[in-house]
Parts: sequence; C-alpha cells; structure tokens
Amino acid sequence: MSKLLTLLLFCAVAAVSNAQELDTVINENVNNNIEEIVVTATKTETKIQNTTVPMSVIASKYIKASGTIKLGDLLQEQSGLQLSNFLGTGVQLQGLSAEYTLILINGEPIIGKNAGVVDLSRIVVNNIKRVEIVKGPVSCLYGSDAIGGVINIITEDVGKLKNAVDLSVQYKSPAILTTSLFSSFSKKKVSFENSVVHNYSNGFHTNKETIFKEGAPHNDFTFSNKLTVRANERIQAGIGLKYYYSKLRNQDNYLNKSDSMIVAKQEDKINEFNFSPFFKFVKNSIVLNIKNFNSYYTSASNFSGFDLNDELYDDSFKQLLSKLEVQFDYTKKGHLFTAGTGGFYNLVLSNRNTKKIHQHQEFLFFQYQYDWKSKIIFNVGNRIDFPSDYAIQWLSPKASARFNVNKYFAIKISAGRGYKAPDVRQQYLNFTNALVGYSIYGAHIAAEKLSELEELGQIHSYSIPISEIKNLSPEKSWSANAEIEIKPIPDKLTISANYFRNQIDNMIEAIPTAIKTNNALIYTYYNLNKVYTQGVDAVVNYQIIKGLSLNVGYSFIDAKDEGILKKLKDGKIFRRDPETLETVRVTKKEYGGLFDRSKHSFTCKVYYENTKHAFSTYLRIIYRGKYGWNDNNGNQILDVASEYAKAYTLMNFSFTKSFKNKYHVMVGIDNMLNTKRPIHVPSMNGITAVVGLTINFLNTK
Repeated sequence: MSKLLTLLLFCAVAAVSNAQELDTVINENVNNNIEEIVVTATKTETKIQNTTVPMSVIASKYIKASGTIKLGDLLQEQSGLQLSNFLGTGVQLQGLSAEYTLILINGEPIIGKNAGVVDLSRIVVNNIKRVEIVKGPVSCLYGSDAIGGVINIITEDVGKLKNAVDLSVQYKSPAILTTSLFSSFSKKKVSFENSVVHNYSNGFHTNKETIFKEGAPHNDFTFSNKLTVRANERIQAGIGLKYYYSKLRNQDNYLNKSDSMIVAKQEDKINEFNFSPFFKFVKNSIVLNIKNFNSYYTSASNFSGFDLNDELYDDSFKQLLSKLEVQFDYTKKGHLFTAGTGGFYNLVLSNRNTKKIHQHQEFLFFQYQYDWKSKIIFNVGNRIDFPSDYAIQWLSPKASARFNVNKYFAIKISAGRGYKAPDVRQQYLNFTNALVGYSIYGAHIAAEKLSELEELGQIHSYSIPISEIKNLSPEKSWSANAEIEIKPIPDKLTISANYFRNQIDNMIEAIPTAIKTNNALIYTYYNLNKVYTQGVDAVVNYQIIKGLSLNVGYSFIDAKDEGILKKLKDGKIFRRDPETLETVRVTKKEYGGLFDRSKHSFTCKVYYENTKHAFSTYLRIIYRGKYGWNDNNGNQILDVASEYAKAYTLMNFSFTKSFKNKYHVMVGIDNMLNTKRPIHVPSMNGITAVVGLTINFLNTK
C-alpha cells in the first residue's frame, strides 16, 4: 500500500498535461477569447466575434484544467454536444448522428472509421491549443461528412514556440496510467515539435457476475512531430508526422448457434501513420496555402472461442488516403476572397468488402466575405465535387450574416446545403455474422449476392424485389440557424441562444431485403428516409468576480423521422402488449423520435483561478436526459418507456497548483456522484480519482 501511495503522489495529476501557465491569464475573463483568431468557420483567420455561423471554442486553459486525456471525455462536457457509444465513441451535433460530424486535426481528416464514425478514444488531448466547433452544414468548404458540422483540433503552432521540455504523468483510477512528453525547439529559421503520449490500462471490472471487463485492457502510443522552416517573413514550409498504435484485449460470454454458452476472446489492433508536408506564402493581402495530407490506417479485430477453439469473427481493414489542396486568399478593405481546389485518392482493402476499393475525387470551392466596420458581416460560398463513383455535386452553397447592432446585442443567421456521399461500407459491404447468421450487403453488390444465394437455394422470400435495388445517391440536407447574443454587462455577462433546423433527404439505412431459408435476415442499404432535427442551444457566460467564471448551457432537441410521422398520422403503426398480447395503434404523442438522442441536456461549469497563489479549480456538471436505446416491441420505433435509457448526471472536479512555474500538480475526482450505466455506457465506472504531475524541465516560451 505504501508503494501505491508513493506512486500516486509522484504521479499527481497531469490533467494539465503541459504547464498551466497561470501567470499568462491574469486579465482573462468570460470573454477572454474576444480577440481570439479562429480558422474553421471560414478556412481563414477570423476574429471569433466576426464569425457568422454557430461556433464555440474550447480554450487551452480549460482543456488542461479538465484533466481529460481522450477527446471524447472533453467533448461530453460541452454544451450542445452528445456522445454516441455505438461501435466506438462518436459525437452528435444538433441532433444529427455522429457519422455526420467531420473530425479534423489542424484542418485534416481522420480516416479509419468504424460504421461511419471516427472513434474519439483514438484522439489524445495533448499539446492542444484549442478546439473549434462549428455547428450546422459546412459542406461548402469541407465537402462530404460535414452535414452536422465540424470539430477541428488545433495544436500549438510550432513556429511560435520556443525551447520547452515538459513531462507529464497521470494516474486515473481504477487502472489507467498516462505518460506524455512534449518538447519544442526553435532556433533562427527552424522550429521542431515532438509529442509522445502513452496510455496503459489493465482494465477494470465492476460487474463480477460476468468475465467481461467494462474497461477493456489496452495499450496505445501516439507520436507526433512537426518541423517548420521559415525561409523569410513571407515563406514557410514544413512537414508533420504522426504514428498511432493501439492494442486492446478482452473476453466475454457468447451464445453459439446451439444456445450453448462459450467464452470468446477479443483482440483488436490499430496502426495509423500520417505525414503532411505544407507550404505557405504571405505577401501583404495575399495568402497561398498548399497542403498535402497522406494517411495509412490498418485495423484487425478477432474473436475466437476458448471452449470450441473456433474463430468466431475476424475483421481486417486497411485504408490509404492521399489528399492535395491549394487555397488562395485575398483581402482588401473589408473584402475577403477565398478560392481553392484539390483532390484525394482513397484506397480501401477489407475482408468485409468484395474487392479492393479505389476512389478519387476532385473539388473546387470559393467564398466571399464582406465586413462593414465590424457592424455588418456577410459570407457566401459554394463547393463543387467531382467524385469517381457517383454524380457530380454542383451545389453545396451556404450564406450567413452577422449584425453587431451595438456592444450589447448581436444577431447571426445562416442557411446552407450539405451532402454526405455514400461511404465504402454502404456501397460494398459483404458481411455475414457467423454467430447469428444475418447478412448485410452494400448497395453496389447486393443484387449479385442475392442472385448467388438464390441459385444455391438459400433464399426463402423477398421483402423487396432485386429489381428495386439501386445505386445510392448522396444524402442531402438543408439547414438554418438563427442566433442572438446579448451582453447586458459587456465583458462580464453574455447570453446567447441559437435556434436550428436541419432536414436530411435520401437518408441511407440498412433495411431487410430478404429472408434466408434458416430464417436469418438479409439487409441492404437504401435511400429512404427523410428526417429532421430542430431545437435550441442556449449558453450563459458570467464573470462573477475577477478569476471566477460561470458557464451554463442548455440544449433542447426534437429529432424525428418524417416517414414515421406520416404513418402515425395514417394509423399504420401498431405495438403489441407483451403481457395482455393486445395490439394497439401507436399515437403521434407516444413517438419518441430518433434513437440515441436526449431531448434535454444541461451543462454547468465553474472555473476559478488565483494567480497570486498559482492555483485553479474547475467544477463541471453534465446532465443528459433519457434517450431511446432499443426497440423492444419490434415495431421499429421508439414508443414505450422500456425502450429508453435513463437520464444521468456526471460531476467532475479538478484542482491544479503550480510551484515556481515549473512543477504543476493536479488532483481531481470524476463522476463524483458515482453514476453507473453498465449496459448503456459500459466505460462509465463510478467514482474515479485522478492524480498527476507536470514538470517543465526547460521552458522559455
């Protein structure tokens, strides 16, 4: 026990993974980013108070003070965002599924999606300068996958860093140890940055009735490097490198086809390598950026039965993406012109697909913004995409405006069209579950596979004729946002509220197409549904006294399927009472909307910093209302109480203390209310203590 206590004291919380730098924020207040420059909203440097679309920024000091290691843990504390835990941790914006949120690091995409979603647990919170969140479609600048919005992780600018070496060690109970080393060196015209993060866990096990560990044992490394060479004040070039490795192992109970219980072992491995050369030229009002991003990703997942020594499931996935983009910006007297072009090549090889997939796409985009004395700002833009495997997308427009009426009041309005191209899974998936027997086929291969099974005599009946299986069209959306911002006490109190409405046409879903002779279903992807999400995001920021700030956020979401609403209106949807066996017609009032969305969510954050004594405290409260989890009665909609996951509240607290501006100690408690949801959120393991230490061996920032 004494050794463990010694280790805990030594590790004293690196939730601050680098220096807290309390001496730099003496004059910061609730509007501390009033002059902060952001890039995601327009792909150009813009003052945040001049942005015309709904967006928020998570500043570095709050990231460090929170003590979070993985991006998902950080995002769940933000107002208007909800996490989805299906096949990895994803994030929803404005009630749209996680697969409609584009995740970027320094403006570049992250590949290796599982069921269309980037698993946020792959992304470590280290050396992050800020996180920019744009809500609503941004396809006019970023193309496909940006229907719901964009989350852009911005790391420190190596060109602005001086010599520094920071070591952080963090222990998070019951079994996660994180070590990170950050170093940067700058001399004359050359700068170099290096970051190494290692996470290790032997897993945690809260439900002793099963052998399954809710916190799976894992081991992962992230290596990031960036070299920048500044030839002169106008020209700079460089290259970024990143390598990620992860290994996860676990075991669980499974029922085989004979309903016999067997023990299965799971082992997952991920490798990811990126390199991204870049070039930037600046002269007066002209900026030219040339970026080349290359990423190679591999994953392997294997389930094998202990008792039967059978291979129950084996999945191999490899992806190579190469992207080139050129962007030109011209600014003059309040006018901003942006034009860009580029393309990418995508190669996917997986045993889930029938063949090796080759895709390429070229694109053009332009944008114009006019700023009249920072009083009236409007922005218009469009993007044209030329994909290799579906129709040209000529229109992805967006128009937005901001009216800074006076120092007390501002209005933002925006409207745009987004699109999401059918992904490789939806087009070419060829998967059969060996344990259950069902199959899922992508739209491009479904007719061929069904014909093969029919020749083998394995098709019992069709629910949709083969002749009706068609190639998929992109999903399309229209979105509108209207936001008001009130500052009753400028620089102290800000109140904002944003109304949003998103409508998606041609939503792609997998639906039953046929039944096998063994009664197992065959699913195929179709363009079917029309859905909408609408609601309100409201945020209050209040600088109570110097150093003490309060942030309160509330989100209301109404997300429904228009096809279901029509059937309910026509009285065509029923459910059967499991006890009385009585069949009743479902009413429109009983329809709970889309699954995995909380109608109500709430956040409250209280941050205090004392610069005189070099310490800070950070309290975060997160409430997520009940949300649809599973269709228990088989009518394929959310309509009874037993189909909801219960609401829950999390409370996290952290305390940070700096000594001589060199040693930074942090202690914290996550989930102080000991909330547990073993079925719906298995990784939520009750009260969690966090301790850590950051040491600045060399820091001349």
